[in-house]
Amino acid sequence: MPDTEDIAYFVTTDMRMKDGKLDPDDAAIIGDMKIVTPEEALELQKQEDAEEKAAGKKKKKEPEKPLPEGHQRLTPEMMEKMAGPAREALQHYQELSAAVVTRLNLAPFVRQLRIEEKRTWRAVARGVHEKLAEDRNLPGPLWEPISNQIVGMSLCKVAAETYDQEYMEPPWN
Repeated sequence: MPDTEDIAYFVTTDMRMKDGKLDPDDAAIIGDMKIVTPEEALELQKQEDAEEKAAGKKKKKEPEKPLPEGHQRLTPEMMEKMAGPAREALQHYQELSAAVVTRLNLAPFVRQLRIEEKRTWRAVARGVHEKLAEDRNLPGPLWEPISNQIVGMSLCKVAAETYDQEYMEPPWN
């Protein structure tokens, strides 16, 4: 197994990140990281632990590194406080996606983007936004960024449901 210390991993459940068309924002985020699923990340950790154990190495807890000036370490309480607005945003994007897909009959278009063109969730959001901007002459963005991953996931979820399918299962993911 290669030395994993020099490898950065990007863990995702979006299978199109591995075999599909990346949005420019996907590429900027990922850079040269290796894309793995959560299951693959767990397996990599198990392998690393087994190798360390076989070599007689004990895992030692790394000392916390000092944070740059002006930064602070997040606590579970802080994370919970931030989760509230995130849940509200998710609810908003799900409602918006349901309206866009059902009222404008975009399930076939979303299906084409995700399944036939193998676009990532960000690329689906961008593709739908570009179509709406062109077809409807929108004065501004419906969501920001136009490659919003949560919007892409929500669009796929609603579209998949119109076909009695699950967006996290093949052929959607």
